[in-house]
Amino acid sequence: MWNLLIVDDEKLIVEEIKSKIDWNILGISKVFTANSMKQAKEVFESNRINVMLCDIEMPRGSGLELLAWVKKYSPKTELIFLTCHADFSYAKEAIHLGSLDYLLKPVPAEELEASVTKAINKIEKDSELEEYSRFGQFWFKHQSILVERFWMDIINETIPSNPEDIKIAADYRDIPFNSQMKIIPVLIGIQRFHRKMSMKDEKIIEYGLKNIAEEILTNEGQSVKFFQLKSTELIGILFLGNVEDFSRDKLEEQCEKYIFTCNQYMYCDLCCYVGEMIYAHQLASMVNELIKLKRNNVTIFNKVFPINVKPIKTSVVNTTDTSLWSVMLKNGAKDNLIFEIKKYLEDLYITSAPDTNVLYGFQQDFNQMIFAALAQKGMQAHELFNDSKTIEMNANATGSLQEMLEWVEYIIERTIGFTKPDEKSISPVIKAKNYIKLHLEKELTREEIASHVYLNPDYFDRVFKRETGLSVARFIMQERLVKAQDLLIKTNLPINVIAISVGYPNSSNFSSMFKRMTGMNPADYRKNKKES
Repeated sequence: MWNLLIVDDEKLIVEEIKSKIDWNILGISKVFTANSMKQAKEVFESNRINVMLCDIEMPRGSGLELLAWVKKYSPKTELIFLTCHADFSYAKEAIHLGSLDYLLKPVPAEELEASVTKAINKIEKDSELEEYSRFGQFWFKHQSILVERFWMDIINETIPSNPEDIKIAADYRDIPFNSQMKIIPVLIGIQRFHRKMSMKDEKIIEYGLKNIAEEILTNEGQSVKFFQLKSTELIGILFLGNVEDFSRDKLEEQCEKYIFTCNQYMYCDLCCYVGEMIYAHQLASMVNELIKLKRNNVTIFNKVFPINVKPIKTSVVNTTDTSLWSVMLKNGAKDNLIFEIKKYLEDLYITSAPDTNVLYGFQQDFNQMIFAALAQKGMQAHELFNDSKTIEMNANATGSLQEMLEWVEYIIERTIGFTKPDEKSISPVIKAKNYIKLHLEKELTREEIASHVYLNPDYFDRVFKRETGLSVARFIMQERLVKAQDLLIKTNLPINVIAISVGYPNSSNFSSMFKRMTGMNPADYRKNKKES
């Protein structure tokens, strides 16, 4: 609904005009009145006026002066002039200042109604055009974001992989789309940067990689748009205009040029994985194949891989034998250990053409060796490997043989060089207690524990009792009891399994010890605790 203002210095004329028309029928919800330029300005300052009917000749400020002020203060207001004189100079000035219409008083109701309707129609049309303009500005500003989201939704199958659903999604988002258009996906996999970079530097490089790819791969009859899949992967979609003019050889040459340019100016190694010519509904499946091809390439840098070139089949790789490496690790032979592992990985590359799965298997075997070595020292793995750098390197290690070797060297360096704060000042008794807690399932002897802390067994026994108030044997029994109680309450493991896990191969001996220490047999203790 719209607001209208009637301005005339003669009050009777104002009331006559106000009562002459059923304003509601025209969409006018409120009719304001004023008898001077000053009163009119006050109405404008308190209300939004869409249409103004104004006498052109008024004392203390003419209609033309009011018109000039309104055009500055409320430029969207439509103005209709009323006058008793058919003076062309007035009409000319009114039109020059932007008046919509010029009517002679007395104005017939039909003529006035037509003029107001004309003003309202113009307001509605201008409002509609303004809305389109805002949408157009939004589209111009956000078009790339909307298009990127559309294609990423196809890749992620948020939009189902069939032509009908893709067309519906494109129409809904007002994105030009032809289901018969042929496309070719190109995956860029960033393998490593040549120098250390901050996160900000990497983002700038990634932006540069995207722009260079679009520039080099765009030519006549072929356009391309690249999107970020993740920090080390870009996916490009080539839109083919004339399929007959397309040359796959030329595309691969362009990819090679792109790789060379990025090596020189973007300080990184990368590979391009080129898909087949497909329709949009086949995109998700093809991108998954390209990602698989990229993730299985852990040995070759800076190369173009067409999807139809199958990777070399990985031969069966035997389980990694870490026994010799464990001895080197235990004795701190860092250089020898790194040399042997490097040789193993290089032989693996020559004989097996390893993929991500092979490197992942090697990583698990290597981790097992490291964790076992830490346990022997009474260390917890999280104390050594819970920092952000280690977590990041661990996640990236299976990306390539080079990254795996860098990770291995880093972990060995940390493990061999790691000493807990003030570890040298830790007493033999504390070290012995840690060792006992880590090996409760073994048949522990005083001699074995004393050897671990490099003390004579008799002397060690006296020192241990002086600091703890317990003999070594009594402390072992107490720790086994505590662990057994925990397992009985927190698990449903059979009692014979719990007995073995706390160092009692014979469950009857375990039950006797448990009853002597607690007054209940293990089964009754479990039942009592779970019911309470």
